[in-house]
This record gives sequence, structure tokens and C-alpha cells, in this order.
Amino acid sequence: MRIRTLAGKFFCNLLQDTLITSPKQTTSVTKDISITSPDQPPSRKRDLRDVFKENIITENILSKYESTGILTEYDRGHIVERAVQYLLQLNPRPSHQEQALLAGKICHVFKFEETTSYYVAPSSTCKNATSKIPIKIQNIRYSLKKRMDGVPVKFDFSAHSNKDELTKLAGSCDKEDEDVLTALLALKHLNTDSWPDILKHWTATHRLRRQQLFEEIQGDNDSDPRYLEVEEYFEIYSILKAPNGYMLLCQVFAELYPGRENCLLALWENYCPSIISLVEEETAKNDSVTLELLSAVNKVKGDA
Repeated sequence: MRIRTLAGKFFCNLLQDTLITSPKQTTSVTKDISITSPDQPPSRKRDLRDVFKENIITENILSKYESTGILTEYDRGHIVERAVQYLLQLNPRPSHQEQALLAGKICHVFKFEETTSYYVAPSSTCKNATSKIPIKIQNIRYSLKKRMDGVPVKFDFSAHSNKDELTKLAGSCDKEDEDVLTALLALKHLNTDSWPDILKHWTATHRLRRQQLFEEIQGDNDSDPRYLEVEEYFEIYSILKAPNGYMLLCQVFAELYPGRENCLLALWENYCPSIISLVEEETAKNDSVTLELLSAVNKVKGDA
């Protein structure tokens, strides 16, 4: 099964779950780049300072700037990342005017900054807008497009210490361990009648599964070693193909990064419009699988 199809299933299931359980909300782009929060009356608008305060990193950057008046390039990178996520949530295809307005809003919050550090309009010498905001938008859209096309994302395995991460997880790496064997056998069956039991078995095999992802696999005919591919992982643990299999991936994230799972869902909301827009543009007329997913998503959106 192609990575795109697997990602599409995960995307559709998570989106349906989000839309069904989330309150209905309406976003609007205005000259002030404002958004109405679902738990606020329509007359109350959030400004960019509030958006920065919703993220722990940009909140700390803002607090430091208010006391020192200094920003580093590292700080500016996080500022642009959060601001562009916010802009794309309002409009997946922001105009030049909206990008310029966003740069002005950033400089209104960080008063000693120059707008040209964040946005430079097209000119006779350069037909495309340049600087941090246009580049970040381009990079995000390019990254999303690659993921939708099933292009594998490069990952620096050497930068991660498998040994250190494994010590945080429950279960054993020993395939002969009785509890691990029992859990592996249970996960081979697609019986989802007792989802709590499945979650328990999934946790019991976490260390072993994590080790499998980071272990080198010797290639055929003396070829270079490789790592387990995503589709291979889904074939080994076919329970992930169940309608609510995405919950298992959410549990893995929660176990690896305790307390940050809500941040993941918050960022998901930011990227949903961009993902849907890109899928609609790039889907071929004969791609029945993706067209079916889009139809299901639009139906859920209509019923929300």
C-alpha cells in the first residue's frame, strides 16, 4: 500500500473525528488579520500578540524581547513559523497584501524590527516576493505536497539516540518475553471489540516496535543497509489499518512526549485547510481512493 494512501486514511479519520467532536466555528480574513475563536462572541477578535502567547516558545520569546529588546535569528525563525501557521489557518492561499500586512503586524508586536526582514514585495528586478514570510509559506506548501505525493521525508537517524529513548518506554525489547509474545499475537488479529485491550497490548510492544523502526536492515546482494519503510510497518502491525487505528499512533506520541499531545492536535487544525487545498489540486481524476477520501471529508464538513 502506498504511503499516500496510508497518510490519506489517517488524515481522513482524524479530520472526521476532529470535525465531529469540535464546536462549529467560522474564520474570516479582514484587513486586521483577525480570527474569531469558537468560545468567543463574534465581536471579540484576537490580535497577533495573543497568537504568540498561545505557543510556549513564542510566548517566551515575546517575554524576553519585552525585557531586553533583542531578537536572535533563532527567535525570528519561531516567530515566522507561528505567524505563518496562523495566516494559513485563515487563508491557505494568502495574497501578497496579506503577507505584507502580517509582516507589519509582527513589527507592531516587536517594535524595533524592520518589515523587510519579514516581507519584501515583488519588484521589477524580482518577480516573486522574498524574505522570511514568503519563504516559510513556500516551504510549508512544498513539504505538504511532498507528503501528499508519498515522497519519503529524510530523517537523520544518527541524531537520535535509540538507547536513550527506549529507556522511557514501557514493555520489553525481548521477542521471547511472554508478555510481548502475547501482545504481538493479539495485535495480529483485527478484532477491535475490546479497544482497551488493544491499547494495552500496543503499549506492551512499544519498546520492541520503536527498536524495529531504528534497526538497520541488511539489503539484498550486499546493498547498503536500510530502515523499515512506513508501508512495511503497517503490514507488520495491520491493526493500524483499522478505522480508529490512528488512535494507536496518538498513543505512541503521548508516550514519547508526555503532555504534548494537545499541541499536536492544535497544530493539526492549522494545517487542515492547506492539506485539503493541496489534495484537491493535485488529485488525478483516476485516483479513486483519494477522491473518495475527499468526498468523505467534504460530507463531514457539511454535516458539522
